[in-house]
Amino acid sequence: MTTKTRNSLLAIGLSLVLVATATVAAGPALEVGEVSAPRVKPDLVVGQFRKTVHESVARLDMARVKGGPYIVSASLVRLSADPVEYGVQATAVVATTLRHKRSGALIGTTQGKATAAAPSGSLADAQNSALRAAMESAVKDIPGALVAR
Repeated sequence: MTTKTRNSLLAIGLSLVLVATATVAAGPALEVGEVSAPRVKPDLVVGQFRKTVHESVARLDMARVKGGPYIVSASLVRLSADPVEYGVQATAVVATTLRHKRSGALIGTTQGKATAAAPSGSLADAQNSALRAAMESAVKDIPGALVAR
């Protein structure tokens, strides 16, 4: 290997390390803040809601968003279940707030609502599906709104 080739490879390697370091140092454009479910008693549901919030936020495409980082907080406003002819039906209502991380300025609020059904008594499945759909509905427009900001 010639000196010129070795120096070129070292320069490329150093560039990649610097780009990776800058990306990690910048952190994510959107982070999860407070997650609450004040009216929900079973800790299992609260834990599932927290997991759902983190997964929904992680799936958002924030590549074009500038001016962050931002914080999204979520609250489970309502989770109800009703027996239906074929099993159980659950409804979830989720509210979110979006703030700028450094200034704390409120940027906006969203709400998501979803209903899901599961066959014969599978309450956990119906609740999980409703939670996931409500949360994804609440956060789906966040990247576009921040790009247009």
